[in-house]
Amino acid sequence: MKYSSKKFLGFLLTSVTLFTILLVSISAVSTIVHSQTIIIQPKNSSELIDVAWTYPPDALDPATGFCDPDQVIFNVVYQQLVEPNVSNPLQVVPGLAYNWTTTNYQNWTFYLRNNAYFSDGVKINATTVWFSFYRTILMGQGPGVNNYINLLFNSTQYEDTGFALPWGVGNAIENVTGLPTSNNANLTATILASILSHFNANNQTILKIMEYPYQAVVVKGPYEVQFNL
Repeated sequence: MKYSSKKFLGFLLTSVTLFTILLVSISAVSTIVHSQTIIIQPKNSSELIDVAWTYPPDALDPATGFCDPDQVIFNVVYQQLVEPNVSNPLQVVPGLAYNWTTTNYQNWTFYLRNNAYFSDGVKINATTVWFSFYRTILMGQGPGVNNYINLLFNSTQYEDTGFALPWGVGNAIENVTGLPTSNNANLTATILASILSHFNANNQTILKIMEYPYQAVVVKGPYEVQFNL
């Protein structure tokens, strides 16, 4: 299936919406109070007044947080593979990925910096990217469903089974382990949840599953990860 590259890059901004601010130009508002007219207006008729609905964030996990205040926190706490260009929001600039390539707008390869770490000292690499995206999708919360449905997982399977499974992961598990997961969403979800809950990138079985080429996200090398739409 072919999808817009702009849409896909928009989803990679983590994961990645901006806090909405509604700008309203108020030239003059007349209010009658006991036959007295009160004029409320800015000093400059062309001045814009910011009007925003504010409320506290409800999550600190990018896999679950989906309201505007959450995004404000995410933008200052987390880095993304690519990020919006502050000078031109229609463009993206390097983040954790210093470069990315595609030849057909369906298969995207990202090349990661080798000097980025999580706050606990764990190094960011292709396996942690695979983990992060598959965890977000499998959890089936707002960010995963809204951002990646029919891009990295199939909507029909999701509607029929209730499981949001990265496409091809069942085949990957069966190819490596021999377990009958290719046509068993329940078993696939159970095994994938176990892999993510006990994630160990040094485990050769898990590594081979991540390297299986015919799935949504593929570990191509220590700092090279491919997304297949």
